[in-house]
Amino acid sequence: MMMEDERMIRRAIEIAEDSKKQGNAPFGALLVKDGVILMEEGNQVHTKNDPTHHAELALIRRFCRETGTRDLGDYTLYTSCEPCVMCAGALVFTGIGRLIYSASNKQMAEKTGGGIMISSKEVFKASPHHPVVKGKVLNEEGIVLFE
Repeated sequence: MMMEDERMIRRAIEIAEDSKKQGNAPFGALLVKDGVILMEEGNQVHTKNDPTHHAELALIRRFCRETGTRDLGDYTLYTSCEPCVMCAGALVFTGIGRLIYSASNKQMAEKTGGGIMISSKEVFKASPHHPVVKGKVLNEEGIVLFE
């Protein structure tokens, strides 16, 4: 499982790097079920002029709309950075099964000087849904995105 998580996080980091090259913040996400990548998305806040086009939220919107799926309990979301409070809320509403991320929200904020300092774990703790969360996978590679 650890090797699989690392492989998927590596891909999320690649997506984040592509987002950064396009002039967006360096965030990438992918949705996986049974070891298969079903959809990928990068942050496109600037290119789409949409402050809510975070990688995780945009991916969830598109996947649910295109597949008619609203319950993501059997899915894993891999992200280059811990989801913000907005994206974590979306994960609650979809019932995501697992969340795996590289850099933490706190680490990102230390590098960039900002963000809403509420961790995804705090959002999940205050909600009726509690996905499995594993953070800091390939942590150093995730942090480098914000340098």
